[in-house]
Amino acid sequence: MLAVVGGLLAACSAPAPQPPTADWAFEAARIHVHDSTDGVWGVGEADEPYVVNVAFRVTIGVAGSAKAWPVRGATYHDLAPGEGANLTGNQKGTASFPGLKMIDVEDVLRGQPLEVVGVWSWVMEEDILSLGGMEAKAATILQDLLNRFLAGGSLPESTSEWVRYIVDKIGVFGALQGLAVQIGFFGGGDDPIKSRVFVGLPVRGALGDVVDAAAAQVTFPGIDLPGAIPPSINGGSIGRLGNPSLAYMSNRMKRGNGDYTVSWRWTSPSGWGSTPTPTTTPTEPTVTEPECIPDRLDPTAPPICPI
Repeated sequence: MLAVVGGLLAACSAPAPQPPTADWAFEAARIHVHDSTDGVWGVGEADEPYVVNVAFRVTIGVAGSAKAWPVRGATYHDLAPGEGANLTGNQKGTASFPGLKMIDVEDVLRGQPLEVVGVWSWVMEEDILSLGGMEAKAATILQDLLNRFLAGGSLPESTSEWVRYIVDKIGVFGALQGLAVQIGFFGGGDDPIKSRVFVGLPVRGALGDVVDAAAAQVTFPGIDLPGAIPPSINGGSIGRLGNPSLAYMSNRMKRGNGDYTVSWRWTSPSGWGSTPTPTTTPTEPTVTEPECIPDRLDPTAPPICPI
């Protein structure tokens, strides 16, 4: 009897299964210069573009969980109007997000919180002056606001409302609008073009389907920021990490004479989504054995069957 009770207690105290984890990364992929900013100032027609990716991650409802940090991509030198280039190495400004829990409906029911990751990507053109640490200052302000609006918040009960809630809390009613108020005027530095915000949700299965459907109905807002740097936000995107639409995203942006098309992408260094997960258990193939045949030399003998 004690053994039975002990077994039941052990079963009741077994830890809940954990969702699978995956590593994700965000990077700029390509820049095409339609029109130059440098030609305006008489310093040559070719531009020196680069990106600053202000990365962030925050768990909704977990106080103080927000983290934000800047990754400054290396400059691509001498891109003239009409020229484009694929970015390589440090030019991509890669922001890494290791160990994300890819949650589904059953994980939510067990109380697993949702972590939100994203990048505020600035498109810049290098001049004599530098950013002077403005990207780090912006990241600090953004982190404080994400702690207020998302870490200090709670998701709606209906999962179909999650995407809209997150966009509102990050966008025009939340952190980035608050940043526009707090950031003031950072001053000079390199030439800004525009920026975009990219938000990824680590979800899978049925919850992933809900996020896909909701994200298709949401437009990420544009937000004007005071001064020149950080550059104003030219919209953005939100979606399920692993959705093909996030694998390559392009946007044309313009400020003054500077006119670029920039492409970005989410990738999974751990290979999430690269191999489809089977929905049914594979079965062994059916093998048809050849039939037995009678012995033609001795009709009274047993039939001959293959071994």
